[in-house]
Amino acid sequence: MIENFVERVKENPVRARKISIGILSSMAVTGVFAVQAAGDVEQYNSTYISGWACDKHDPDYQVPVHMWSDIWRDNKRFLTGTESKLPREAAVGTACASTHSNHGFVVNYSIPTNLIDNKWHDVHVFIIPRVGSPKEISNSPVKIFFGASNPTPNPPSPPASAASDPFDIIPTPRPMRSIDLGPKPPPPKIIWERCDDYMCY
Repeated sequence: MIENFVERVKENPVRARKISIGILSSMAVTGVFAVQAAGDVEQYNSTYISGWACDKHDPDYQVPVHMWSDIWRDNKRFLTGTESKLPREAAVGTACASTHSNHGFVVNYSIPTNLIDNKWHDVHVFIIPRVGSPKEISNSPVKIFFGASNPTPNPPSPPASAASDPFDIIPTPRPMRSIDLGPKPPPPKIIWERCDDYMCY
């Protein structure tokens, strides 16, 4: 099959190019070029985010990185973006299956004034691939305090009974109650008609 394709390229390079584009398009649609995000948000606060990121299906590409605040609560508010092209240790290149390790990112940003509410927010970090949809990296989202300063190094843990959604609350099982209804009546004797085809007797 490959030999036949090579011969067609020699005979009609324009048609062969169209066939190649069609094959690549179908591969993209069927998921051969599916995005596989890799990365880690390492240091972060209300003014600074750093880490590394890549697309393992396009390993040498230095992907843009976008940060969004509380996708549901803040209605997809874009915070900042940068490129992952800073030199990193060899282990990063290995994790990305890349021929190089220049996949680091560092970005300074400022929180929009209307989002400063002295509360903890989920900040989501996405890679923007050349082919496919944006994907969130592994340890995203991260908790960042949107205020003048962080009150504690980490967001406080919610109590065990708390839940973000009332449907997430698991009710406490109630014990079974035994109710005495007295002796059971004997089952009634019912003779059912026996029917074959269209006749009952």
